[in-house]
Amino acid sequence: MKTQVAQPEIAHTHTHDLVTWIHLGYVLVFTFFAYSPTLSAAFLNWDDVPYVVENPVIRQWSLLNIKRIFTEYTFGNYHPLTILSLSVDYALGKLNPQLYHCTNILLHLGNTALVFFLVRKLSPSSQTALICAILFGLHPIHVESVAWIAERKDVLYTFFYFWALICYVRYTREQKTSLYVYTLALFLLSILSKAMAVSLPLILLAIDYLLKRKIFSRTVLLEKVPFFLLALFFGLVAIWAQKASQSIVENDPWNFAERIVLASYAFVQYLIKLLCPIQLSAIYPYPEKSGQWIPLIYVAYVLAVLLVGGLVLYSVRFTRTYLFGFLFFTASICMVLQLLPVGRFIMADRYAYIPSLGVFWIMVVCFQKIVSGFSSHRKFIIGLGFVYLALLAAGTYRQSTLWKDDLSLWNDAVQQYPDFSEAYNLRAHARIKHNDTVGAYADFDKCIVLNGDNKAGYYGSRAGIKASVKDYVGALKDYSLAISFADTTKMYASSLYINRGAVYAELKNFSAAFTDFERAEHLPIVDPDFFLNRGILFLESEKYTEAIADLNHAIVREPNSKEAYYHRAEVYYLQGKGHMALQDCNQAIKIDPAYAKAYNLRGLLEVKIEQFQKALSTFSDAIEADPLLAEAYYNRAYLNQSLGLTETVCEDMKQAYKLGYRSEAAYMQQICPN
Repeated sequence: MKTQVAQPEIAHTHTHDLVTWIHLGYVLVFTFFAYSPTLSAAFLNWDDVPYVVENPVIRQWSLLNIKRIFTEYTFGNYHPLTILSLSVDYALGKLNPQLYHCTNILLHLGNTALVFFLVRKLSPSSQTALICAILFGLHPIHVESVAWIAERKDVLYTFFYFWALICYVRYTREQKTSLYVYTLALFLLSILSKAMAVSLPLILLAIDYLLKRKIFSRTVLLEKVPFFLLALFFGLVAIWAQKASQSIVENDPWNFAERIVLASYAFVQYLIKLLCPIQLSAIYPYPEKSGQWIPLIYVAYVLAVLLVGGLVLYSVRFTRTYLFGFLFFTASICMVLQLLPVGRFIMADRYAYIPSLGVFWIMVVCFQKIVSGFSSHRKFIIGLGFVYLALLAAGTYRQSTLWKDDLSLWNDAVQQYPDFSEAYNLRAHARIKHNDTVGAYADFDKCIVLNGDNKAGYYGSRAGIKASVKDYVGALKDYSLAISFADTTKMYASSLYINRGAVYAELKNFSAAFTDFERAEHLPIVDPDFFLNRGILFLESEKYTEAIADLNHAIVREPNSKEAYYHRAEVYYLQGKGHMALQDCNQAIKIDPAYAKAYNLRGLLEVKIEQFQKALSTFSDAIEADPLLAEAYYNRAYLNQSLGLTETVCEDMKQAYKLGYRSEAAYMQQICPN
């Protein structure tokens, strides 16, 4: 891989100025302060729950879980290193959100430092590197990537990504094979953290262009082959993951020409928000269609992209610097411009995390030229620059406070987009989390008014909330409305029938419940949890043979289903097959070491075989895993009372009663009259 490198137009000699290093330290300190509000932030109802709070694979370091991390998709994504990093946080601090936020901030600080080192290798000016690092560290558009725990993938993949670029720049100069191998290895680590890293080979070509390497020479092209092969493979994996979770939009309402217009709109909006970060939001809606076509005003964004591209190409007559920054931004943002429609939003702040560096590069070069071109006003211009940076820092601090909890975040989204139904939908779920059912219902009503095309989804969500607060009559009504609006060719229609069937089961109307499950089974696409849910229905209706058959089927389909093992254990327990029930409980706990209900059932099984001390310990494990599991408190109290260990009996019984356990209220009153 030895090749002669043409002399670049920029010098590469740097003086290790102590003042510069001190300034970099200041940048990192200011950046940490700007993000400090996130240290007191909670887990959000937006992906933090499936990624961390309810993710069993992060709770125990075992060969089984490591295998699952590297062989399964997580919430429609494949990023095993990200999940591994979250499992490290869990091992250190369980479900303390402060630790997860601290890790994100530290990774962002590391990325900010790497920006400095990368730009310093590409630019003759340490000042350029320092200002780029300041912009990267303090820009408000990066708050989403840092403040959102579930977006750990952004800050982690960027760490390996920038490190890989630094190694590559060194490789182009030193021509050491080891540096090439380091670059490739770091690229692999980056892509295993987030699929957006597939853009790295294009950035390598942009660096080749800046450094005046012979891009089309055989040697330079062959260097890139392993990178492009990795990018192709993991790019396909990412698409498969998105399809598996049904995140890729089917029956796209926008044709390809409109998609080009929308991509241009997003491209320009990213540029605008990087230059002037106002009206940042966690969500950005698609524009409303005007009849059958996108509003013509949006065509102006295509012209804007062409104009910017034309100006950049014109600048090549004088310097390669601007085109490099433009290529860096474009190559790393093009994957997420919704040409392949994924998700519900047209853009997201997190997508600009790495691409922003290309824009910052251009901004800094332009600023330096303005300062040198207007030397008589140098102090004034530099003063304006400091004001701009101060505003960025203030914006980041303010934006960080919005991510402190769900309600703050979605209240802001509703305020910015009062006609966007999804903002109300997300706030409704946040309000439920805060026990504001009245507010949640009002938000769902607003969703239904604003978006008639998704009535099935919103009625279904509202029905689920009514069921969770035991308003079964209201839940049935809403599920029926949802079904009446549902597209029966989509999987969610099957889920609606299953959920309505579960509500019928709560009302002991098993005939209606089985009818709904039969309807769900005969739809074109069946919910993957169909057999699990019908197995539970058979269990509740005391049809144990059928329950075992369905739960066996569920385990074959999903060998890591803790729920299937737990409910099969319940059936075995009721059939008097204690040994088999105990095996299934242990397997459920192996899959999720914090599965409280499985511990509780195992405790009951241990009581049956007279392992009383072990059972007491198991009930305590259940309470530790879920301090709100009322039945576990009662079971521990009852066993202690039976063993004559009465010291904590009343305390446990009172806690069980407080948490809603009423099955043995008379006995509890007899033992603990007060």
